[in-house]
Amino acid sequence: MKAPSTSTLLSRRHVLKGLGAALAYPIISGCDLINLTSKSEYWLSAAGGEDNTYSLSWLTPSNNKHGMLLSKFRGHGLAKHPTKPNLVLMFSRRPGNQGIVVNLDSNAIKHSFTSPDHLFMEGHGCFSHDGKYLFCTETNRHSKKGIITVRDTQSFHIIREIPSGGIGPHEIQTIPNQTTLAVANGGLIKDQYGKVINSQSMQSNLALIDYVTGTLLSAHQTKNPKASLRHLDVSEDGIIAVGMQIQDYDTNSVTALASLTRNDGTSTLLDTPIELLRALNGYIGSVRINNRQRTAAVTSPKGNLALFWCIDSGNFLGYHRFHNVCGLTISNNQEYFVLSNSAGKIRQINSSTLLENTDLRQQLPKFQWDNHMITASS
Repeated sequence: MKAPSTSTLLSRRHVLKGLGAALAYPIISGCDLINLTSKSEYWLSAAGGEDNTYSLSWLTPSNNKHGMLLSKFRGHGLAKHPTKPNLVLMFSRRPGNQGIVVNLDSNAIKHSFTSPDHLFMEGHGCFSHDGKYLFCTETNRHSKKGIITVRDTQSFHIIREIPSGGIGPHEIQTIPNQTTLAVANGGLIKDQYGKVINSQSMQSNLALIDYVTGTLLSAHQTKNPKASLRHLDVSEDGIIAVGMQIQDYDTNSVTALASLTRNDGTSTLLDTPIELLRALNGYIGSVRINNRQRTAAVTSPKGNLALFWCIDSGNFLGYHRFHNVCGLTISNNQEYFVLSNSAGKIRQINSSTLLENTDLRQQLPKFQWDNHMITASS
């Protein structure tokens, strides 16, 4: 299907009327896009359903080739090196303790690293702007306090530990043109079986930390005490989009699950049609911002939905239905939001019209894509 070049403005009533439709309803129009796909573009994700299939897996959209590297651990988040585009990292899921560095040119693991005995990984990490340091979200096994480990990117040894500003740090990103980290502290303490044991006293926040001094610059707490901030993305001008997961979710008490925090420190909950909000079942899985279209997207595997908002106005723009969708990235040319699910399916949503190009649907059944996906080049 060829997406239309312009979109039609729709009222909220029309959006709700079409809730059962498979396509997102676009209510924005975007600028013309260059029809260019890099031959070296990769879409990468952790994948696998059991020990002998856990891997870092990828697809190259220009030629539909795909591959995987077995990792021997279940991966979660990924990070790409800012100055060496052929290097990609994968972090183990909480409460794992392993990470790998993969060279996309050779399709080989270049380094591996582990957490010390007193820490475990929370599943995410990011690089400093110059690529000299790696920041990983971790937790102290004894105190349960959140830690940001700072590793040099030659040996990947830990050189510092910085408090995360809360409990259960999860996704982490750098703020462009600053020495500031944005950290989603989920506020959750879990027992050895993964059960939350502090749901009545949890405190979640978005922490901003100077990674040079380790200073906590600010901490933005959620208005809903049961909202765990888990995933985030940062726009090129410093707007932070955050997705939440509600603990002890009550279907009779729906609440906004996505927010924007701006440079002046103000936070805004993103308005969502109530029927869609109920369908999310209190769970957002991934967050990404398309800078060209000024659009934030989130996915909900429990709601089988991807949702879209304008990051300037905060207006709700549309949605797309996709079973068990969680992986979310943006093509190199920013023309598409790319969605993945655990059945190995890939869908591409035009970032200007928010309509799916159904001709680009793909399915790789042996790839059980995990929660997150990134775009890289080599």
